[in-house]
Amino acid sequence: MPRLGGHDTLHLDLWPDQAFHLVRTTGDGASEAFAGRWHADGRNLLLPLGDETFTLEVRNADRL
Repeated sequence: MPRLGGHDTLHLDLWPDQAFHLVRTTGDGASEAFAGRWHADGRNLLLPLGDETFTLEVRNADRL
């Protein structure tokens, strides 16, 4: 699962066909990319990242 440090950023693209692309960029400019299929579980959006799952809370239609 991507862990965020003080200057890390995430860029997440979600598509209606339940595909996603996630890029984590660290403060020193190194990046790590993940791609796959997302799914919803109640109020959570789940992104499988190999052996782990990145979970985002869905707060409303415009905010994760």
